Amino acid sequence: MNKLSALILVFVTSCFVSVAETRVARRWYDSQIVDNGTLDCVVGAGVSRLTVEARAAMHGVKESKGVSPQSWGIELVMADGTSCDITVGWGNTMFGDFTDERYLSVSGLDEKSVARFTKNVNTHDGFNTLIVEFSDLAGCVYVGDDFLNYAGNVTLQSPVVEVKLISHGKLELQSMCVESGTPVSLDSGLDDEALAEASRPGQTAPLGVWHYFDRDNDASYAQPGGDYDLLVVNDPECDGCFLILYFDGARVNASQWHRGMIKGVLTPTPFKGRYELKWYDAGMEPVDDECHASVDDNILTVHFPLHHSQLRYCR
Repeated sequence: MNKLSALILVFVTSCFVSVAETRVARRWYDSQIVDNGTLDCVVGAGVSRLTVEARAAMHGVKESKGVSPQSWGIELVMADGTSCDITVGWGNTMFGDFTDERYLSVSGLDEKSVARFTKNVNTHDGFNTLIVEFSDLAGCVYVGDDFLNYAGNVTLQSPVVEVKLISHGKLELQSMCVESGTPVSLDSGLDDEALAEASRPGQTAPLGVWHYFDRDNDASYAQPGGDYDLLVVNDPECDGCFLILYFDGARVNASQWHRGMIKGVLTPTPFKGRYELKWYDAGMEPVDDECHASVDDNILTVHFPLHHSQLRYCR
């Protein structure tokens, strides 16, 4: 993501809108031997993006007629109780014949297809990398030694809740990483009555309603996504912190923004009226690199120094 185009802001060429931030979790597994067994990783419910990368070598793989009995791969256990195995195997096309060719195969792809590779893979007991990437229920598979080959697509029927490294033989795992992304809703949970109560006049800054006043920004770095009206309320999950809620004024992705959605988070610093800032741009992506906010008299200023921009709001 190019944060230079993402401020208040918006990707100028963006046509896809996310309704939530994604919380990313990574689990690493170091070098170990998996001998005719499994290595389990529970990713939990609600995962919308998943990447599994494993690099391993199968010991004792020998050329033989047909398909080798050894194999390894990634098993994806789904929420409905079914599973999908993406498996790496080996074989010979015509064992004993002068036309014979050794290959590495990947099975478990869509339409029960099997991809075979003779180049950019270790066809004996060397290391290969297997990568499976998913966005929602659609995935892609890659395999290779130093250069990755595209193996094919995998379509799931249900979200993944657990990942297993599976081994039929003595497998030397060099490393494995499981990265999962879970959507985080920007809904504040406040109903109309609570929003009306929080909007009443006379509250102590930074609480209350703030209206767009002006901006100072470099258009080559960022473009405003609207002249926002904002509401600042106490953050129920963080003592001393505040939530900045969207109230009105979006121009970019206006249909996606609704009154009461979280537009930002203010975290207090040791200095009075100065806050660390996490902001959600017009595409609902988080922007927090060195961002901060200040409240002076009746002016709320949000600063984006790396984007050469600031916005000011008034009572």
